[in-house]
Amino acid sequence: MWFKEHSEIHDQLCKEFSEGLPTEKETIDRSIFEKGSFEELSSVKTWIQDLMLRNAKQSTIKAWVNSLKRVCQGEVRDGILIRDWSLKHPDRLSLQDAKDFLFEVKKRNLRMREWALVLRNFLMSGRDIIVKSTDISGKLEDDAGQYADLFACKEKIYEIFDYLNDRNHITPNRIT
Repeated sequence: MWFKEHSEIHDQLCKEFSEGLPTEKETIDRSIFEKGSFEELSSVKTWIQDLMLRNAKQSTIKAWVNSLKRVCQGEVRDGILIRDWSLKHPDRLSLQDAKDFLFEVKKRNLRMREWALVLRNFLMSGRDIIVKSTDISGKLEDDAGQYADLFACKEKIYEIFDYLNDRNHITPNRIT
């Protein structure tokens, strides 16, 4: 009877027993974050498949998986860790963990949008977690789009593209 009223706890305990997930108090083995192990975790693998089905670019998938890995480790920037953040198994990552991480990002005056998009996308992928836009917003920061009012004619844009293609040794595929 009690488990019917507290279905979230029931589901959590079932996963712990059936899938062997670590409990909240157990420490996570750091090896899951090394040498491709992270991408092989079932929840991450499912998420990657979902992203591929939605035609996400391979570079985007790789960047988002790396961002998720950094969230699970509590790393807001290269080498900058959140104090008292324990390692999180991605299956254990909760909406509250995501909010706590985003709070730490905002506290350091870093851009939050990419982190928010990754976390919201992961939490909703293949899980029964409903994330409202009021919980985790992918809203642009105030200074985003500050150059939106600039204009360049097509000829100038093509001139820039040609310069970049020459510089990067790329054969242009221009459609006029």
